[in-house]
Amino acid sequence: MTVNIESETVIGRLPRLQFGFAETAEIIGVPQSTLELECRRGRGPKFFKVGRRLFTTIELIREWQAAKIAEADADEIEAA
Repeated sequence: MTVNIESETVIGRLPRLQFGFAETAEIIGVPQSTLELECRRGRGPKFFKVGRRLFTTIELIREWQAAKIAEADADEIEAA
């Protein structure tokens, strides 16, 4: 459903607030199957349920990426 205000479509101006598995996999650059596997293992970004579907947000993806970077940095320090 679109809402017209002053003959402009509001939906076209709203930012995406949540993303499904396929969109999230595309955003982070991994195959969807890899993302699903990592989430099942507890190593993927956090998702929340809306009905029967799972979604995440940009903030949750950024938090997950920061944690992965910190983990990689810690592993690099241990290896040195």
